[in-house]
Order: sequence, then structure tokens, then C-alpha cells
Amino acid sequence: MNNILKEIKDLRGKICVSIILNTHNTHPDNEKDAILLSNLQKEANERLLQEADKKLANKIIEQLDELVKKIDHRYNTESLVLFVNEDIAKYTRLSIAVNDRVIIDESFATRDLIRSQHTQQAYYTLVLGQDRARLIEAGNGRVIEELGRPFPIFNYSLFTTNAIAGSNATRVGNYQKEFFSRVDKAVWAIWRENPLPIVISADEKSAAYFKTVSEHNDIIIGTHNDSFGKSAQHIVDANSYIVEEYAHRNNEKRLLELKEALNTGKFLVDINDIWNAIEQGKGKTLFVQNGYYQPAEVIDDKISLVKIENASKPGVIDDIIDEMVEINAAFGGDTVFISDGGLEKFKGLALTTRY
Repeated sequence: MNNILKEIKDLRGKICVSIILNTHNTHPDNEKDAILLSNLQKEANERLLQEADKKLANKIIEQLDELVKKIDHRYNTESLVLFVNEDIAKYTRLSIAVNDRVIIDESFATRDLIRSQHTQQAYYTLVLGQDRARLIEAGNGRVIEELGRPFPIFNYSLFTTNAIAGSNATRVGNYQKEFFSRVDKAVWAIWRENPLPIVISADEKSAAYFKTVSEHNDIIIGTHNDSFGKSAQHIVDANSYIVEEYAHRNNEKRLLELKEALNTGKFLVDINDIWNAIEQGKGKTLFVQNGYYQPAEVIDDKISLVKIENASKPGVIDDIIDEMVEINAAFGGDTVFISDGGLEKFKGLALTTRY
């Protein structure tokens, strides 16, 4: 997901189609997903023929059809997002609930990808045994993927089974150190491409020893005592409490930033003030209530809110919040999505400013 976001977030074109839908991660419910996607695809096709010239519309319709055929709904998670224009056709699965919708604009709707990064409590679990290691990516309590190459890593070349050598504690310790160092480097290479917090799942001795070897303890948020051979979902279920506590602490920390901004005057809550500040590059952090979705028109640099049922009408921006997220990111700002009513008194939206 992170790689797709990097690839599409700055793309612009005459027509960019984003299809966003909730899906199911179990059978037979996931059979409904193909029907919903087909309906949204039909809506996108109809709008393309209305809003784009025929040649471009037909090209994107063809791209979209080819992409839809590639999707295997047996592997669905909580939601699915498709991005198609004349040059690109990509999809990704998310572990968050979304609003089912079709967005046609000059850029792709990346708001849910960004929200997913911040709210799905995505993380890695590094599963360690004495002579092997696995790496699992999870989000919202579900396995997203058990990563392949170079994982799983086995200690074939470094761990000795020789009885004499194995009786030498120093030599065994050196083998273990070399192996864990190799694992640490492999994790770091993946983390640099998609930085997520890490939980270690291992017996106490292996976890403690790995930490003495690792050069990246600052990205480890906790350890859980578990055996190596359990299923990926079992491991994720067992250590989910660590991630929940981490996410709660992080959420409280970001809300504290918002409270501090209240005392400095670097704080906006009116949607038009927020829009103008973001367009001028003044935005620092945009705080958005989870699930806040708002169609709008921009007339003479002022936002006019539109009812959701009118979101697909010509001239209407499907989701002004998504526009804010993208523009703020382009100026180097970030976005925090808050759950549990944390932004209720601000009507779901607030911005801290740089000055």
C-alpha cells in the first residue's frame, strides 16, 4: 500500500478514477464484493462517458475492466481501492472501513490510503526462533501479509548442529549473534520502504538477545512471549494488545499537540479558514475525525457544502477532505485521523498552522 501511495499521490491527469469500496474477508460474504465492484465500475463508466471525451473515456474504461479482472476476491480484507487513468491501473487492499464511492477528478483520491496508514494500527511482527525468523505485516488485528523473500530466514549457514561445537557456549553465542544480525538487517531493509512499528514474538531469551544485537531498537514497540510455529493470525491475535496500547498513546500525544495549539493561536476550525490556510501552504497538521466525508463546491475560493447524494454532480468535488489531505501533504504537512469522538467539539475537523 505504501508503495502505491508514493507512486500515485503526485500524479495529475485529465481524468483520474478512484473506486473505493468495503469488502469482506470471509467466504461466502466475499462473493458479494464482486457484485458491488461491478456496480461501481458501471457507475464509473457512465460518468466517464459523460465527463470525458469519447476516446479518453474508452481507454480508461478498458484499463479499468482489465484491472477488475485481475482481482481475486478470496483475498479481500476490509476494503478495496482501485486507481485508473490513461497511464496507470493499480489496486490495493486496506484494513479499514470506507465509504463506497466513485471519484473522478484530476488526481487520485488518496485520503483512505493515508487514513489507513494512520488508523489501521499497521505493524510488523518479527517471529523469532533460535535458528529461523518470520515477518508478518498486520493491521486492525488481521494479517495483511506474511512477507516472502528474504523471509522466512533460516540459520542453515550460521548455526552449527555439530555436537562438539554446539557444546561451546561462546561459539553458539557467536552463531546466534551473526544470525540475529542478519535478520536485523533484513528487517531494516523492508522497514525503510514501509516504516511501521515492530512487535517481537519470541521466547524471552531470544527476544532479549535480539535486542542486544539489533541496531534499531527504537522501532520496536513491545515483545510477546510465543512459540515460533503458531499460525500468523494466532500470533497477531496474541500480540494485538501491545499495538492497541501503542496506538492509544500515540493518539493521545497527537491530541496534546492540538490542545497546545489552542493556546498559541495557530489553530483553525472553520472549514473555509482551513481550506485557505492549506492552499497557502500554512498547514502543519490536519486533524480529521474518522469517517468524515464531505462533498463540496469551491466557488470564488470559498467552500460550499453539498449533500452526499449530490456528490457525483458536475462541478462537485466528491470529498473536499481528501483534497485538503492531498494539498496539505504537497506542502509538507501531515494528517492525523482521530477516533472515539476526539474531534467532536470541533465538528470533526481542525488544523494547526505553521505560523
